[in-house]
Amino acid sequence: MELEQKNQTIDLSAIFLEIKNHWVWFLISFLVCGLLGMGYLRTKRPVFDTRGKLYISSESGGAGSVGKSILSSLSILGESAGDIEDEIYVISSHWNVVDAARNLKLNRIYYEKTGFLKKARRYNNSPIEISAPDAWMDTLSTSMKFKIKVHENGTADIKVTRGWFTTYADLENQALPTEVATPYGKVKLVKTKFFKEGKATEITATITSYDQFVENIFEYLTISTASKKTATVVFQMRSPDVQMSKDLINELMRLYNIRGLTVKNEIANKTNEFLNERLNVLHDALSSSENNIQNFKNQNNIVDLEAEAEYQLKKKGTLEPKIIETQSQLAILEMTRDFLARPGNEYLMIPFASSTSSEASNTAIQSYNELVLKYIQLKDNARQDNIALRNISEQIDAMRANVKETVNRSISHTRVVLNDLLASSRENDSRLNRLPAQEREFIDLKRMQVVQNELYSFLLQRKEENELML
Repeated sequence: MELEQKNQTIDLSAIFLEIKNHWVWFLISFLVCGLLGMGYLRTKRPVFDTRGKLYISSESGGAGSVGKSILSSLSILGESAGDIEDEIYVISSHWNVVDAARNLKLNRIYYEKTGFLKKARRYNNSPIEISAPDAWMDTLSTSMKFKIKVHENGTADIKVTRGWFTTYADLENQALPTEVATPYGKVKLVKTKFFKEGKATEITATITSYDQFVENIFEYLTISTASKKTATVVFQMRSPDVQMSKDLINELMRLYNIRGLTVKNEIANKTNEFLNERLNVLHDALSSSENNIQNFKNQNNIVDLEAEAEYQLKKKGTLEPKIIETQSQLAILEMTRDFLARPGNEYLMIPFASSTSSEASNTAIQSYNELVLKYIQLKDNARQDNIALRNISEQIDAMRANVKETVNRSISHTRVVLNDLLASSRENDSRLNRLPAQEREFIDLKRMQVVQNELYSFLLQRKEENELML
C-alpha cells in the first residue's frame, strides 16, 4: 500500500497579516484582561486560618464535663470523662454561637473605602457604629446595608437598602449622631473614638440577624476533635480578619466554661438543699435519742451501764453490725424513695448511689442520673420545644417509674433481711436471761443512736464533698 504524504506548512505571514488587520481588538483584549486582573488583586483580601484548642477534663470545663465531675464526687459515675461529642454539641449549639455574636457584635460588618476599588474591614475600629436594641436585630428577616458618606464638615449622606431594589431610607447632610427609621424600627448612627473630624470617608455597613449570622458562620468555622483518643476540641476559623477569628474562638470557649459553671452550681445547690434538709431531720432525731438515753439512766438510777452494754455488744458478735448496716441501708433506700416522690425533683439527679447493698438499685439510679444529666445539658442549650429535649423528658418519666419500683423492691427485700436479723438477735437475747430488762432497753436505745449517728456522718460527708463543687 502506498501512502501519499503531503507537506503541510504554517503560513506565518498570513497570521501576522491577520493580527495587523485587527490589532485594535487584540490591544483592547489585553487592556481589559489587565484591568480585570488589577481590579481583582486590589479587591481580593487574603484569607487566614486561625486555630484554637480547648481541653475537656472531668474536673473543669463545660456543662457536660462538670456535671459528670459532680456525679463522680457522689460516687455515681466514678472517674468517667465526658463524651467529647456531647461537649462539641454544647460549644457549637445555636444559642452559644448567638450569645458570642451578640457579645462581639459580629452581625455588624463595617468596610471603609481606602482607595480606588479598595476597602478595608473595620472590626472594632469603625469611625461610625450602628446601634440598635437586640430585639431589633432579632426581627431582621434579611440583611440590611447602610451606605454612609461622611463629608469634611461632619455631616453624612445615609442610604439604607435591602437587596438591589428596595430602599428604606435616603438621607442627606445628616448631623451625627442621628437616628434612621426602618420598617423594623429606629437605629442610631454614632461616632466612635476612631472618627476623624474634618476627614471625608465612605463607610459600608451590613447588618444581619443573629440567626442568619449563625447559619453563615459555620461555612468558615469548624469545631471538631483533635483525635478519637484525646479530649481536645479544635477550633478552626478561615477569615480575612485574624483578630475577629481569635475573638470569636475565645468567646465561644468563655461562654462554654460559664455555662459549665452554671450547670455545676445548679446541680450542687439542689443537692445541697436536700442534704441540708435531711441533716436537720437527723440532727433532731439524734438529739432525741441522746435525751432518751439520758432520761433512761436517770429513771433507772443507772451509773455505769455502758461497760456492761459494751460487753453484751461484743458478745453478740457479728449480728449487731449487720443489723446496724441493714438499718442504715434501709434508711438510705427510704430517703431515695422520698426524694423520687417529692414534687419538684422530677428532673434532678438522685444524690445517693452505690451507697446501698442493692446492686439493682445502684444500677437503676446510675442509669437514671446519666439520663437526667443529658436532659440538663440539652435543656441549657436547646429550646423548650426541642424534640430531643421532649424525648429525653419522656424517657426520664418512664425510667423514674422503673427506678421507684426497683427501690421499693429493694426496700421490701431489705426489710425482710432486717426482720430475719432481728429475729436472730431476739433469739440470742432470750438466752441472756440474766440480763435485766433495762439493759436490753438501753441496748436498743444505743443501737438507734449509732444508726442515726452513722447516717448523719454519711450525709455530712456528702454535703462537704458537694460544697467543694461550688
